[in-house]
Amino acid sequence: MKKRISLSFAVFLTIAALTACGNGPLSPDTYEDAIYDVSRESSDEIDFYNRENDTDDDYSYSGSSAYTSAYTNGQTTLSVFLEYYLQLKTMDDNGLSDGDPRISFTLKTYRDGEKKDSIKTSTINLGDNVGIWSDNKSVTVTLSSGINEIYVCPNFVDEDPFFDDKEYCSNYCYGFDNVGQKIGEEILQDDYMATHYVLKWYAVLDYK
Repeated sequence: MKKRISLSFAVFLTIAALTACGNGPLSPDTYEDAIYDVSRESSDEIDFYNRENDTDDDYSYSGSSAYTSAYTNGQTTLSVFLEYYLQLKTMDDNGLSDGDPRISFTLKTYRDGEKKDSIKTSTINLGDNVGIWSDNKSVTVTLSSGINEIYVCPNFVDEDPFFDDKEYCSNYCYGFDNVGQKIGEEILQDDYMATHYVLKWYAVLDYK
């Protein structure tokens, strides 16, 4: 039976706002802006970072040198299994109560703070006029070897065939480190910084 790990403790970074969903990692200058939640139970859990002012050329490691990292020793696949969606606010320009949710994930990997991958998954279409959904749909990507951190960044679009699609991303990424020690485990995550919806998923890392 696969072990499930729930990551529920926060690492906050105080940064300004981002322009779009799925942009890259943070600047190294934001190291000093990290405020760690003293209630965290385990130093091997990195919960999230804010993607605000995020560019693919820069990165701020939201861990510290105190972490003992475990690296993957070969190519891996990361599968993200979407399990639950609940709309909290009206999104449709036509005044309809339920939106047309389209969900993807930008997956970012690092080795000791150095970026290795930034891959956007295919889109999960939950249908039209959907206010609540509970099932299991997955997307999978291949990742580089030798990584020790993974961040899962949810992208949320309310699709509209007649108007501009609207993005409602929280602009947060949710991550875990020591990933070489978490092969085959179900990492439970949710976009708890989002204001328009509830989104829950789990991630599984496996060797190819």
